[in-house]
Amino acid sequence: MPLAEDSPRLVMSDTPLVSIVIVNYSAGHMLRQCLESVRAQTYPNWEVVIIDNASRDDSLATVDGFPNLRVIRNQANLGFAAGQNQGINASRGQYIVALNYDIILHRDFLTALVGAVGQYPQVGWACGKLRQMTPEGELSERIYAAGHELPASRFAKLRGFGQRDQGIYDTDEYVFGAPGAAVVYRRSFIESLALDGGLFDEHLFTWYEDVDVDWRGQLAGWKCLYVPAALAYHVGHVGEDYDEPFRSFRAAMTIRNRWLVMAANETWRSFIKAMPGIVAYELSLVLYVLRVGLVRPYLQALGAFARSFRYVRRKRAHVHSRIAVS
Repeated sequence: MPLAEDSPRLVMSDTPLVSIVIVNYSAGHMLRQCLESVRAQTYPNWEVVIIDNASRDDSLATVDGFPNLRVIRNQANLGFAAGQNQGINASRGQYIVALNYDIILHRDFLTALVGAVGQYPQVGWACGKLRQMTPEGELSERIYAAGHELPASRFAKLRGFGQRDQGIYDTDEYVFGAPGAAVVYRRSFIESLALDGGLFDEHLFTWYEDVDVDWRGQLAGWKCLYVPAALAYHVGHVGEDYDEPFRSFRAAMTIRNRWLVMAANETWRSFIKAMPGIVAYELSLVLYVLRVGLVRPYLQALGAFARSFRYVRRKRAHVHSRIAVS
């Protein structure tokens, strides 16, 4: 949705502190690569908080001596959602950037993104244009994401994924949400959506936690802004390892988490409207897991979802008590 010409605007007269939160788990060389792109930012006022989820490599050693850096070491892998909450709670910035370690930022990323968000008080969170990158650091002209979109299937999509960047996504506009790989959140947005003391739902562990925030933010009346001038490069799903047991773990978690996010956030009105798309997707999902041999993870997801009834009921009551739009 394009920005309306009469959208309320503010003027940023200073450079508020931006806290960059990175959850690290055995990132190897990519952690240092990411932080070097942070160091090169034209935006002058930032800090970095790294939450290390019991990494098994020496990735933390590669960032020793990095400026404006605080490292918090966990004794176990608490997951992306809990790690981000931990980092946000330890941060001091007016704006918080959730950043994956497999990212390289263009030098103007923070300047463009924070500057744009600061103009619009109704914008609670925002993302830039993510292009694809290989684990070896080879940059691509193909888009990884230009924000999130949520179709009737309720299978969240990365806008523009795989398309060559030919100017289609070069306009500031409102989108459904922002990929958690590189997203800025206004501190007041985080506080307004707090769930058990944190922005992200730690029950989800990893995957769909960003979509959950998107949905909760939209229901609460906030807007998400896509700012193409904020450019970054992301490995993400490009060349990702889908060997077992990761393949089954990912399948079970993403299937379960999609159901959990739907159950907590969907309004009855929107559910009825989206029902044909949801039913069609569920049928295609069953056929897919049968075809590729993921029946066991599917059943694990189904069982985990059924056991989450009390959690869903409590979270749904919390989310819908803050609803501003249906």
